[in-house]
Formats: sequence, structure tokens, C-alpha cells
Amino acid sequence: MSTSDFSRRRFVGTVAGAAAAWLTVPWSELLAAGADAARAAAAEPPAPFEVLTPVQAAALDAFAAEILPSDDTPGAREANAVRFVDRALATFAADMKKQVQDGAADLDRRARAAHSPATSFAALDSPSRITIMREMEAAKSDFFELARSMVLVGVFANPSYGGNAEKSGWQVIGFEDRFVWSPPFGYYDQDGHADG
Repeated sequence: MSTSDFSRRRFVGTVAGAAAAWLTVPWSELLAAGADAARAAAAEPPAPFEVLTPVQAAALDAFAAEILPSDDTPGAREANAVRFVDRALATFAADMKKQVQDGAADLDRRARAAHSPATSFAALDSPSRITIMREMEAAKSDFFELARSMVLVGVFANPSYGGNAEKSGWQVIGFEDRFVWSPPFGYYDQDGHADG
């Protein structure tokens, strides 16, 4: 569950699979959803969530923070991943709303059952949250896979879609956002474009 436990191949596969599923969404819907999420995240004070209750948002935010924690680089919280998920559920991913809301409630139920007198998943410390998430992953929870995918897409998608605030997700992977690229493009053509 920690970044060290999450292989690069698995990470890329998860993001690619989630992104591929959403490529069927009309671009106009995706762009509109992203623009709304970006406006809501930037509002002072932050705009209320459209679909998620504050309790559900807190559970998903704690979940997201364990998928991609904040350390010396930005994590899911800095990228506003939960804001992206909320806007997605209000628009192009509306058919997933019940599953995500039920999953957030399940996180809180599991937290109360395993860590009494804890009142919520968000109130737990990181090791306790990770234990619950590993149990869900081992049980092949549909919610776990869906929520993980949504968080990762929210962190690494183009910021115009409402997540990846201030391109923080791209900073984590070293992606350089430029309009124009010039050779050499990589190891495979560096010799062909040498000066001289």
C-alpha cells in the first residue's frame, strides 16, 4: 500500500486502465467537469462538495492520502484528488456514485469495528488505515479498486480536469509540461542530434 509496495508496472497498469475506461466519456463532459472541480477547489472558502458529504469526503481523503501520501513530494491531498472524484461522481461517473458512497461508509464501519472507540476511518492513524485498506484489497473489494483508480487519475490527469492541483502529480513523476519538445527526445536519438 505504501509507495514502496506499489510496483511501477502495477501503478502504470492501474492508471492506464482507469484512464482507458474514462476515454469513452465525451470530451465536452470531461472538460466541463474538470473546469467546475478546479473552480470549486480554488474558491475561498472551498466550495462544498457536490455529491460527497463531509464525512464521505473525509473518509475518501484519508484513503487517498494512503494511496499517494505526502512526504518530500506532494501527495493526493495536495493534488485535490477527492475534489476530482466528487466532480466525476456529479457528472460523467454518476453511475459509480452509490458504489463510492457505500465504500466510504464501509471504511468508517471497518474503522469503528477494528479500532473502537474510533468514530471514523479519517480519525485513524496511518498504520491502522493501511491495515483496513490491505484487508479490502485482499478481499478484492470493488470499491477499493475503483477508489484507488479514481484517486490516481485525479492525481495524474491534466489539471484542467480538476485534480493534479498546481501540477503536483506531474512533479511527483518528473513530467515536464511543455508545449514544444526538441531533440534529443531520449537515449535512442541522442547521438543523431549531437551538435557539431
